[in-house]
Amino acid sequence: MGKWTVVMVAAFVALFMLAVAGAGAAPDCAAVPAPGVDWSGCDKSAASGIGDALKNADLSSMILVGTNFTGTDLKNAELSDTQIEGADFSGADVKNATFSGALGTPIVSATGDWSNTTCPNGTAAAATEPYCSWEPLAVTLVGAGGSVVTAGWPAALFGLLLAGSAGLWLLRRTAVG
Repeated sequence: MGKWTVVMVAAFVALFMLAVAGAGAAPDCAAVPAPGVDWSGCDKSAASGIGDALKNADLSSMILVGTNFTGTDLKNAELSDTQIEGADFSGADVKNATFSGALGTPIVSATGDWSNTTCPNGTAAAATEPYCSWEPLAVTLVGAGGSVVTAGWPAALFGLLLAGSAGLWLLRRTAVG
């Protein structure tokens, strides 16, 4: 075997190993709600009927603004770096779930199980409402002319709709404060 043949075989093996290692790792945004589903990075804003069993699900880096999780089983779910403004977790079981880095103020109720849940700031959830110290979601709008506006999520969305025809706007997710 020549030197180039060995190099090409090694390169092929390396590419094959990378392909095998990456297989199944990509999220499936169209997947049916089920325990262990990988929706990481997907947009499920204002979704309802999301399913009642999402334990062990990877919901990290998702946009979940206004999503209805009422009564959903989210035990051990990964919700890190999500946008959860107005998401309804009333009666949801989020025991052992992780919300590290999540932005937004969700709707919660006293009927859910928040035991051993990790809050957005990395602390353990309290035993009573609001369970965590929630970080309000804000949006920074940068206009084509360089103008910058930062506002809470509902106000920013309304401002974007009003100013949409005035020029190109860039949305950036930021924490208020």
